[in-house]
Amino acid sequence: MVAFGVGCWLFEPAGVRLGEKSAQDLALNPELYLASVTSSLASIPSVSKIKTSTALEFQYFPFEEREDSEDDGEHWALQSSTFIPQISKGFINFSVHIPVSVQKSLLESNIDIGENFRVQMKFRKDFPVTFIICEDTDIEITRPSHAMIIVREFLRSELKLRNSPVKLRVLGPSPFWADFFVVPKRTSAQSFKAVEKKPIEYLVDKYPNTYSDITCYWHTSQFSDSVQAVRTVFQQLTPELSLYYAIVAKRSVRVRKSWKINGLLDQLIDYYDTQKFLIKLARFFKAGKFSRSLILEVRLIQLLANKQKLRFSRELEDLYSDENAGILKEFLESEISESVAGEDLGTENLAQLFESRRSSEVSLFMLIVASLLGGLAGAVFNGLITK
Repeated sequence: MVAFGVGCWLFEPAGVRLGEKSAQDLALNPELYLASVTSSLASIPSVSKIKTSTALEFQYFPFEEREDSEDDGEHWALQSSTFIPQISKGFINFSVHIPVSVQKSLLESNIDIGENFRVQMKFRKDFPVTFIICEDTDIEITRPSHAMIIVREFLRSELKLRNSPVKLRVLGPSPFWADFFVVPKRTSAQSFKAVEKKPIEYLVDKYPNTYSDITCYWHTSQFSDSVQAVRTVFQQLTPELSLYYAIVAKRSVRVRKSWKINGLLDQLIDYYDTQKFLIKLARFFKAGKFSRSLILEVRLIQLLANKQKLRFSRELEDLYSDENAGILKEFLESEISESVAGEDLGTENLAQLFESRRSSEVSLFMLIVASLLGGLAGAVFNGLITK
């Protein structure tokens, strides 16, 4: 059995998001970038068997057009919507040995995943996909997804310690919400022709509030060994996972836009949830601007969500046009259907309620002013004619 976890990683030039010229140059030069990644990995004693594409293909775009977060937090919503550089083709593979004692210093956990790991980073037009194989076969591994966390923290620590020109950037969920197992299955003579069309069968066991188990059964009549079977599994999973992380990244953009909506809503609520005269006075003049801005931002994020859902639904349809595809289809459909704060009508309805209330207050104020002015005008006129 081969056990592995999945995530979305990239070695990113350190300082590139701070506008450092050397880092930006590194992000725009595939040869220089690849050499920097390779040398950085080779500087870590426990990293070995580094293998990369002879060349990586980059997608170029102006730095100033990106919407990137400086936050290195673990939650997916805090991650950047893009990686720098954007690599559309190629791979970076390496092995790493992490003793249990080092693992415990990185993360307090009793999960046994062994000490030897093979990392395979595959790049596609959407987003990169990282597979980590737990290579120790003399132990029972039930949570290979945990290897994504251990190896991630180890690499981040080692690269920082060596003041490396690159750092590890992660788009969550990394690990992906499943543990993967590749298991041999003997093929009977009666079913030999049937498995020719489907050499690998996938069984997805979903559990509430925890990671799913995805077992990939490879037929012994179709593969000479598990290495070939794993290679095929990775080839089949990579397009799905790449699209999955593209969907997550676009949703993270909408999350960051929703923060602006939440800020406007908080200010609007503050204007109405007060007994202070000065704030009430400010509400009379400023709340309308906040209400209209809030309604506009909500509608813009709704429009963005609808455009992205349409785009990804089409890509999903193209991806699963093959009858043998569809291993992670349920995960992708769930991600597409997810909404974020501000995408529903609740926020807009609340803003319209506040605006309606403000309009009523303005109308009442104008009526009072008109009455006062009318009374004043009447008194002046009456005074004039009685002289």
